[in-house]
Amino acid sequence: MRAANTQHLRSLAYEPPARATRANCLGFAITASMLALFVAGACEPSHPTAEPSPLPSAIKSLASESHPFILATQDQIETIRVRTTREPAKTWFEQLQRRCPTDGDIAATTDAGERVRLARNAALCYVLTGDETLANRAARLLAETPLLDNSVTTNDGHHAFVSRVPRYCEAYDLLKVASETDELTWQINAVDDATIRNHIADMARWLRDNRPFWYDFTRNNWAIRQYAALTLCTMTIADGTSEVTPDELKAWYRYAYDETLRSLDVQICDEGAFAEGCSYMNYSAENTLPMFFALRNLLQDDLFALPRFRTNFEWLAKIRTPAGHLPNFDDAPLSQFPVHYLTSAYEDAGRFAWDWERAGSPFFDLCRSICWHDDRVVPDPPMSNPCIALPESGNAVLRSSWEKNAVYLLLLGEHGQARTSGFGHEHPDNTSFLIEAFGEQLAVDSGYIDFANHTLVNKPECHNLILVDNQGPAFIQIGNQPLLVDQDAFLEDAVLEGPIPRCSVRTSYAGMALHRTVFMPGHDHFVIVDSLHSQSLSAGGVRRTFSWLLHGNAGVDESQGGTGGMFDFTHNSARWTRPSGASLDVWLASSAGSTIVRERFDVDGETYRHQLTGHGPSSILRHRTMEGVASGDDIVFLAIVVPAADAASIPEVVETSANDSLSFSIRFPFDGRVETVSVFPQPSGENPAPPDVSIIGTAADGTILYELRPGP
Repeated sequence: MRAANTQHLRSLAYEPPARATRANCLGFAITASMLALFVAGACEPSHPTAEPSPLPSAIKSLASESHPFILATQDQIETIRVRTTREPAKTWFEQLQRRCPTDGDIAATTDAGERVRLARNAALCYVLTGDETLANRAARLLAETPLLDNSVTTNDGHHAFVSRVPRYCEAYDLLKVASETDELTWQINAVDDATIRNHIADMARWLRDNRPFWYDFTRNNWAIRQYAALTLCTMTIADGTSEVTPDELKAWYRYAYDETLRSLDVQICDEGAFAEGCSYMNYSAENTLPMFFALRNLLQDDLFALPRFRTNFEWLAKIRTPAGHLPNFDDAPLSQFPVHYLTSAYEDAGRFAWDWERAGSPFFDLCRSICWHDDRVVPDPPMSNPCIALPESGNAVLRSSWEKNAVYLLLLGEHGQARTSGFGHEHPDNTSFLIEAFGEQLAVDSGYIDFANHTLVNKPECHNLILVDNQGPAFIQIGNQPLLVDQDAFLEDAVLEGPIPRCSVRTSYAGMALHRTVFMPGHDHFVIVDSLHSQSLSAGGVRRTFSWLLHGNAGVDESQGGTGGMFDFTHNSARWTRPSGASLDVWLASSAGSTIVRERFDVDGETYRHQLTGHGPSSILRHRTMEGVASGDDIVFLAIVVPAADAASIPEVVETSANDSLSFSIRFPFDGRVETVSVFPQPSGENPAPPDVSIIGTAADGTILYELRPGP
């Protein structure tokens, strides 16, 4: 953040609470070397393209309670009632009513999370229908369900507790709706009211006093969720309880608000990326979105209006795959985000409505979807170029269109905050890419599984990059905790308009400087040119072994835990064919003159693991991986990568390399288009340049359709 804002965050007159005294307070042991890494990586980030967080004078004071304010305000209730007469809220509301508690449910259900869910369901149905039986049941459930227990000091217990706190506050907030209409005349009895408020005060005190010391270093998704939950607690009982005074709650509120924004500043990068990835942005948003709505509704503090948060939400739409997934790089599965909530946060929310429909219209949470999805917003498809480069976020997308069957490639090149603030969820994947086309994942990222198992898929060789003597970007981990991950990489030279969009990424590792450029000729296939040069002049003539990797989503039978489909390879090519018939073909050549394409296997001798959707060990799948192996001191690779909808669409590709160039001729079926691709390697030197590239596509009659010529 900017210097002025950094001063603000350090000047709030609030003494931080005592840190937890045991390193295993969340089952998370941190070594001295890890602490050194976190200190190095947790520097205050810069947001030159976004407004800073509010200054002290702009933080709205927490004066008194006014219910409801989280899921809805008093004047929004009738609008939501009318909404439930239309689809999709009509179906959601019918489902919600079926999931309301009976007296038998209250007696039989012992799980705290289920009791909170039932209470919130009943509270919202009471507000929308006036059924006082449901209000009584909701109050009874909340009064009889203190959320704090001994499990809160474990990883799973902490996760469950911090997830439940906002829902508990939402349920109580609904039951405190002002009795200003004939439909809502019920009032919670004094005993239950006091009990529930004291439960919330206990939660707030625990959230305030039990901050793990590693929050000072990681500022990660756990910290964001905990501080946002504390913010909601203090706002919900701002008038105080028998155990906590209003002045104490106001101080806790300012502390929690400030720490939430400070943690978000660490994770949200310039151009919108969430450093820990899409999945952990989603995980954090379970608590930050209710906090944002609560702040806007109660205090008119509209964090949604800050450009940096709007940019963060829009980042998801920019990198979303054509089939509607958020890509699974770093520790993430293919996932979704509740962008339909944002339709009630922004006046120009058509982009978010369109994006939600494109993702398959998932509802996530019934209560929040009913209250926050504004079905009156007309979906507005993006009008901008579907290709985009976000150098500070570390993502570039080459996309043929915004349609669901589009051809799509995501290229990774993170540096600075986008890399270092990913902490233990970062993968050594710079220069890697993933490809989707015709609704199919074709070139895959390895994904996540879960934190306990991510070491199975987070190593350099699990990604689509080049290994040098079997080494990739920096990667050191102790147990399952990565310490030093990846090298800075820089996206540059993006040309996104015209018939050949392209983007380059530059990095270095294993003593080599690497420059990868991805071209998209004709918007339907890819040319990938990689140039690797020794960083040491004294190393000239030292032969290195280079392995060009591509992980394809096919080739292992489903009965054997794989993705199905077929995998074949020749001396210079490989093909993955999905069960649907869609395929991915790769043809590879190198300046070494002799490149061997073969299958690569994981450290266990089996095919590589990956995870696309789902969570946990049951989500592990297997796929087949090619590597093109060549040896030399410096080297240039040329790869032709073609997604095809079916076998009839696969082009005829012939290598035509000569002494001074790497070349392929590509003849596409149906339209007679012929494309020639030539790469002219540059001589080694103190500052070797990327190779010159020529790409020319011609129609059947010889008319030039597109061309890219070598440099001057």
